[in-house]
Amino acid sequence: MIRIAYVLGAVLTLCVPRLIQASTPALAVTKHTLDNGLEVILHENHRLPFVTVEVLYRAGSGSEPPGKSGLAHLLEHMANSGGSAHIRLGGNVELIQSMGGSVEAATGLDATYYYSFAPANHLETLLWIQSERMGFLEPALTEALLTRDKASVKNERRQRVEGTPYGAIYGLAALKALQLLFPVPHPYFGNVLGSDEEIDSITLEDVKTFYLSYYCPSNASILIDGDFEASQVQDLVAKYFQGLPTCRDQPAAAVSFQAPPETERRGTVLARVNAPQVSFAWLTGPAFSTGDSELDLLSIVLGDGQGGILHKRLVSSLRIASEASCQYRAGLYSSIFKCDIVMAPSTSEDQIAREMDAIIENVRNRGPSTAELARAKARWKARIFGRMESTFARAYLINYQYRRLAGDAAHFEPDLSQHEAVTSNLVRDIAGRFLDPSKRVVVMMRPTGK
Repeated sequence: MIRIAYVLGAVLTLCVPRLIQASTPALAVTKHTLDNGLEVILHENHRLPFVTVEVLYRAGSGSEPPGKSGLAHLLEHMANSGGSAHIRLGGNVELIQSMGGSVEAATGLDATYYYSFAPANHLETLLWIQSERMGFLEPALTEALLTRDKASVKNERRQRVEGTPYGAIYGLAALKALQLLFPVPHPYFGNVLGSDEEIDSITLEDVKTFYLSYYCPSNASILIDGDFEASQVQDLVAKYFQGLPTCRDQPAAAVSFQAPPETERRGTVLARVNAPQVSFAWLTGPAFSTGDSELDLLSIVLGDGQGGILHKRLVSSLRIASEASCQYRAGLYSSIFKCDIVMAPSTSEDQIAREMDAIIENVRNRGPSTAELARAKARWKARIFGRMESTFARAYLINYQYRRLAGDAAHFEPDLSQHEAVTSNLVRDIAGRFLDPSKRVVVMMRPTGK
């Protein structure tokens, strides 16, 4: 899970631990819940005269019914720029941009979120637009909009999957690994971007049913971040959201914890790439459960930049790979630890597998060195503190990673403490528990025609 530090912070972490502890920035939030179930999260930051409003709905591709992969992402496109009962098509985006602001939206396995950013004096307008999406979007969901945005999401899929085959999350090999880790009928199998065939099968009734089931106050949290006074904002939030109805009966949760494979699963994909890639992936526990911080740091130890073990061994020393990286992707029900290795010419898959096995076995037996773990902690802090400098990234951190995955928007300090408490022996033990070579997924991506 990629989460935080200034370069200076990284140096101080290694050299003067008491200074970094004393200067660690705070991420203080206040929370309350409206009578209709909407969770309100406030983070005041008066450094700049801007505000961000993010609404997160606890429904992503994991909430889609069978055979309708891509539905959550399609609704995100329609809801982000489609207007509402009181806003013409595209009017919300035009209005925010005319104020000097911007909008963003994203869909994941477990959530869909909508950001809006503008000068602080336009906060009330941002709240109104978000409330229009939550309570009055249905009349704007039309057949014409459905047809337009089906084409849009299918084009996005081509760009992010076929057009970026090496992509760590949406590349061809990454999606194949996801399907092998989460076989049918698990809803993660369909992935966020879906397939063209299933997107084409989505009806307007499917879209409206999904909207009415999940886009409602009791299934959402709103984060307001930036230059405002909490006492004033609470009245505005109540003005625009208190009157919206709670969720109607929601379908039973479609997602659940997925046990790791009993035996190794293998797959092959063909792509327009110059060099083959081997991916190794494991299922681990839910986000912020036992082992989360250890795996987060281990992904940095093994595969973060030229200082990672994989790059030093496979790329720099043996020269059997041109790229080597690892990612830890934390999820609400299960998480994924994955390493991708782009092979050098004349290198065999078996050679890569032998070296990978030896590296993983060493970590499972000994853990990382003191220096390797210290480097990982410093780089992790650099990322998390860096995120705090961006309003969008900070909103994602608070509302998705902490509220949605950890269950508490105020989880920043516990997150720091948990990562700081990780030792080499703890990493060794967690690697021994989760990174079993016999329970992994291996995906070979080969150039088309080879």
